Amino acid sequence: TAIQNYRLILPPSKQIEFDFLWGLNICGEFRTGTEDENFHDGFVKHLIRTLTAKLFPAVKFQRNVRNIVLQELCSIDLAARSEVERFQSFKLSDRSKNKRLLQLFQKDLLPGITGQILTSKNARDGSIQKRMVSKRWKYFGYIIVFTVNVGMLFYVFLFAIQ
Repeated sequence: TAIQNYRLILPPSKQIEFDFLWGLNICGEFRTGTEDENFHDGFVKHLIRTLTAKLFPAVKFQRNVRNIVLQELCSIDLAARSEVERFQSFKLSDRSKNKRLLQLFQKDLLPGITGQILTSKNARDGSIQKRMVSKRWKYFGYIIVFTVNVGMLFYVFLFAIQ
């Protein structure tokens, strides 16, 4: 693979760091999580894991990168399939489709929690049904606002005359 080919051109000191970051074993393959590399004593292994967890809480000592990548790919595939079904099952207008594509594009551009916040907001906004107001009620509202404004101006004008 491309990762293994790149690993081969690295100097040995860089290979160790590269292997750790990518979750590779000494052969350049993804770790399975059941390997017991470079440790002969269970106590030493436990001690190093404990110290690593306390000093670097975000770092997992042995990661099963292959499974993590596969889980991510499965979740992405599931999300893509649900979006395709959504576009095909509903009779959406072009405007609705464009709006949804823009929302998905924005979510992809936003990192981490910000993208999740946008997803949550879109889910809340999608559940709110917006009612259309008839033109008759709109004109009635305009007339009321206009009448109140004229009445207030007339009232101010009466005080100005006195």
